[in-house]
Amino acid sequence: MLTDIFLDPTAFPLPAHTFYISGLSLGYGFTERFMLRTQFGSNFSGDLNVTGHWRFYHRPTAAKESAAAIGMKLHRNYPMKNLVARYSQFVDVGNGQTLNENETIQTADVMSNPDQVGMYGELYYVMSYRRTMESGRGKVGAHFGARTNTFPLLKGNLLIADSTFQWMDSGEFFMPFRLFAGFEYDLSKNMKFLAEVWVDNGNKYRSFSDSWDDYFGDDTRFVLDGSGGDYSMLDFDFGFLYAVSETFRFGIHFQQPYLAFYWELYEL
Repeated sequence: MLTDIFLDPTAFPLPAHTFYISGLSLGYGFTERFMLRTQFGSNFSGDLNVTGHWRFYHRPTAAKESAAAIGMKLHRNYPMKNLVARYSQFVDVGNGQTLNENETIQTADVMSNPDQVGMYGELYYVMSYRRTMESGRGKVGAHFGARTNTFPLLKGNLLIADSTFQWMDSGEFFMPFRLFAGFEYDLSKNMKFLAEVWVDNGNKYRSFSDSWDDYFGDDTRFVLDGSGGDYSMLDFDFGFLYAVSETFRFGIHFQQPYLAFYWELYEL
């Protein structure tokens, strides 16, 4: 079961009593309709977090199925510098530059309290559709969703360290949002093609080396939270997912995190 397209969820949860681990998260399916997942890298850094995913609609037939789900993510001690980094393209650091464009100014430099943590949440809704191809070779599916977060409630407390640094007054920054559409297509029994397009006012394109250093090289390992990158509100990605077995898959695509693996464990 494909539970995610890159970094975005599908409406299909894990089968009941199934555990999975990937490069960024792990999760468990409690029932056929409800699963929990967590970003383990954040947990190791002291930010306990959990995402609940509930499929409230499901209509399966012999040849196709459709579903809809909602999800809520809650972080107990979310580093506020991660939010500043996520929306660094809206932080004016002077000289006509934004934080993501400046290589010398770090996220902590623009905050009066760079160690500030707090409660943080995200909410999403997703619809999915999947059907068997007429050739019988596999399935094809589409997924459409929207997500937002609690940043507007926290922005006022993210004080900038110096009057030189300030939030930009931009219409694109009124409300955090991400609208996405994903596509899956079975090229063969073991190979799946994946593609996604999105509109996201927190999206930045980052190179493989930048993502690698962010994932392994800083003080929040296994978390993608760097402030650099080129702002691109409209963007897309595609790649391939190969099933080594029924329980283990790995893939490659062309935006962060670039490489992916997914391993399922079934309860006996």
